[in-house]
Amino acid sequence: MSEYQINLSQTALARITGVLYLIIIICGLLSGMAVRAELINIQNPLETIQNIIHNEMLFRVGFLLDLIMVISDVLIALTFFFLLYKVNKIIAITATIFRLVQATILGINLLNLFSPLLYLDSFTIANFNQQQQIASAVAHDLLAFEYGYLISGVFFAINCFGMGYLIIKSQIISKFWGYSIGVAGSAYLINCIINFTIPFYSEYSQILVLIFAVFAELGLCLYLITKGTKKTTF
Repeated sequence: MSEYQINLSQTALARITGVLYLIIIICGLLSGMAVRAELINIQNPLETIQNIIHNEMLFRVGFLLDLIMVISDVLIALTFFFLLYKVNKIIAITATIFRLVQATILGINLLNLFSPLLYLDSFTIANFNQQQQIASAVAHDLLAFEYGYLISGVFFAINCFGMGYLIIKSQIISKFWGYSIGVAGSAYLINCIINFTIPFYSEYSQILVLIFAVFAELGLCLYLITKGTKKTTF
């Protein structure tokens, strides 16, 4: 019996992994596009905090979605490990560690996202000058959140390289998705580097992420849910 044996078939484990991936994708897209993109304007701190005040429940729901995403990230790090560790234990452990570090950074970084809610009562009773200061503090925390997200992306990119290799070598998942995840990892890494070094071009690197990363991760997710794994033994 393997030292890592769990009482799930490969196919069941693959489908659980796919469902977790779908949760991450849905929560990430909803919190990012339906909440933060609608409420946050870093260039206009006063507008941002007023948007949050008028849509406080929506902002809180967005925070909850991000929290669910982080929890799912921790779980998927473990399910991917159990699914693929027989291919190469060292790479599987390394990839898992990098994904768990990513999840840890994301979890801690959520404090920056929650921060604006702590200012709301003070903002409503403050005079105009004080409101300007509070709004600037909120914008600072939200900007820190965005950069924290980018930092976590470096660790996720390295996880993608490891996962891509394991998938290609595993013979239980189509090699195509292994290569796709590797390309997605490159897109994430390029986006992080550009945002930290030449941010003027960040809109182009974000397009790379949208094209390659969304395709690869959503494709792999649906593949795992619908097909599970090929029948094979390591």
